[in-house]
Amino acid sequence: MARTRRKRLPPDPVRAQVESMSHDGRGVTHIDGKVVFIHGALPGDEIEFLYTRKTKQHDEGQVSSVITASPDRVEWSRSASILALVEVAQPATSKIGNLGFNQAASPHGCFPAHRKSGTW
Repeated sequence: MARTRRKRLPPDPVRAQVESMSHDGRGVTHIDGKVVFIHGALPGDEIEFLYTRKTKQHDEGQVSSVITASPDRVEWSRSASILALVEVAQPATSKIGNLGFNQAASPHGCFPAHRKSGTW
């Protein structure tokens, strides 16, 4: 019985417009009618990616460069990520009950118990 050799992945980056996001957080696009899941891509991004895996049903890739960023893409910085976490987490904390966000988070060392106006 002869072995089948796995096809080589294209070495050159491929340009694509990301259409949506999969359930596991990868960007989704279509190349030649085939679904491609791209790690590190957001819906609305125009990117270049490298293939990491090809199957009969779908392909997978990794972002090599972002040409045009999605409005949802935010550059990471420590202060920006903490502020974003506060903005996202605050509405969710209404389910905690009578505890405020700072009271619920501070025992775990996430945020200071009290915030002075204008400073952290």
